[in-house]
Amino acid sequence: MGLLNDYQAVFNEWEDLKIIEKAEKKTGSYFLPHRPVVKNDNITTKIRPVFDASARESGKSLSELLYTGPNLIQILDILDRFRSYSIGISADIEKAFL
Repeated sequence: MGLLNDYQAVFNEWEDLKIIEKAEKKTGSYFLPHRPVVKNDNITTKIRPVFDASARESGKSLSELLYTGPNLIQILDILDRFRSYSIGISADIEKAFL
């Protein structure tokens, strides 16, 4: 029962941080399937959710339902901007892209 409580605590933390929110099941809605992954080491047992957008729960997967659109990442443009200036800055947004 301890792992179930730890798994729920992860979602409670995400809800407190406004990363996720409670939703009601409606017609035409899709919920992203997830499962726990447990990492055991000598210091602590860590549990984290893993999401599967390619799972087919109701005929089609979320990956199939999303509009992909054009590729907006212009990697060469980004590299050119880094070479144009003497200082380059990068950042890591903690827990934003789970």
